[in-house]
Amino acid sequence: MDAATQVLRRPATAAAAATAATMIAPSAAVPPPPIVEEEEVQEEGGGRPLWPWLLAAAFVIAAVVAGFFVWQELSGPKATQPVGLYQGEAVAQAEQQIQAANLVSTVKHGPSTKYKQGIVYKQDPAAGEKLAKGDTVTIWSSTGPPKVAVPDVKGEPWSQAQQELTNAGFVPVEHIVPGDTKNQVTATDPAGGQKAPKGSKVRVNVMSGPQQVAVPSVVGDSLATATAALHNAGFNVNPTAQDSNAPQYQVIHQNPAPGSQEPKGSSVDVTFSNGPPQVSVPDVVGYTSQQAVQALESAGFKVQQQTLSVSVPEPEQHRPDAEPRRRLAGA
Repeated sequence: MDAATQVLRRPATAAAAATAATMIAPSAAVPPPPIVEEEEVQEEGGGRPLWPWLLAAAFVIAAVVAGFFVWQELSGPKATQPVGLYQGEAVAQAEQQIQAANLVSTVKHGPSTKYKQGIVYKQDPAAGEKLAKGDTVTIWSSTGPPKVAVPDVKGEPWSQAQQELTNAGFVPVEHIVPGDTKNQVTATDPAGGQKAPKGSKVRVNVMSGPQQVAVPSVVGDSLATATAALHNAGFNVNPTAQDSNAPQYQVIHQNPAPGSQEPKGSSVDVTFSNGPPQVSVPDVVGYTSQQAVQALESAGFKVQQQTLSVSVPEPEQHRPDAEPRRRLAGA
């Protein structure tokens, strides 16, 4: 405004300078120039120039704009301390810190493989940025790892099931259970098709195969006794007859050997005696005792002699070569 005033006053100053110059010059030689009034100059020039007014208006507008910003700075909300780092903290603790900074918290939820449930895993704005009082800070609360479907590996070999579960992002844990098919998967927990947090453990039930038990000793037992003992131990019996000097139906051999560990439900071969071989008894009636013993022993019998007194016809009693008859018994 002062500058505009100075510009408007310049014509008056020029008139004063001209008057002073006229006063210094000799008045006798040159007559003084005629005084031109300001109003007359304006009439001759067609009006005042516009640029001083435009310049003044520009200064006024700039002053108004600057004053507005100064007023807003002085009367509006002021910047607070920088936004804190809430990532990795519990949601409740992060909200308390945000409220203490005169800010407003907004909580959203989402999965995170890095942070546990209820922990802040992301924030907006980032830590260090400045916000005005009442501005909003958004934090994301972890719901835990994302859930994915568990592969169905029932009936597969343990090695194959282990690879599939690992590729799906799970940690398979083998659990041995009774079963006839060794290393075959019977079930999982969670079951196949259900969703579970990625990175969690999955229990895998794997069959151990047939139970290993000791084979009882049955050699020397009768076939009936041996069969009952083997069945009670969990084995099947495969009997075979064989001629032997052992009593009939007595077990003379077994395979596997007694005491060996074998799968429960497998078979044990049992060989039992068919008794001594059947042969015809030689007819030794009329033989001398010596002749009879020799003939019977040659046929495989054991001979036991027993002497008996017998009566013979009269003619024979007077024969000089007569001798008592002996009864022979064979087994």
